[in-house]
Amino acid sequence: MQGNLLNDADVKTLGKHLRTVREFKGLTREKAAKNGGVSLSWLQKLERGMHLSGAPDRQKLQDYCNSLGLMIQLEYKYKL
Repeated sequence: MQGNLLNDADVKTLGKHLRTVREFKGLTREKAAKNGGVSLSWLQKLERGMHLSGAPDRQKLQDYCNSLGLMIQLEYKYKL
């Protein structure tokens, strides 16, 4: 059994949405990464939907979204 936080399509959709929110708030990637406690490279990958295995670190993702003022609910998907 394998578990992923998100599938590839989810990661791409989430990345686009988070980029839109960041830009709407007038934040550069650098500032948003610093505010969210994540690295710039991590944020770049997330916004481009390029995280390996469709599974960005759950806590990092939660912290970053919280820094943007977003409340998210994360669920794992399992494949048998």
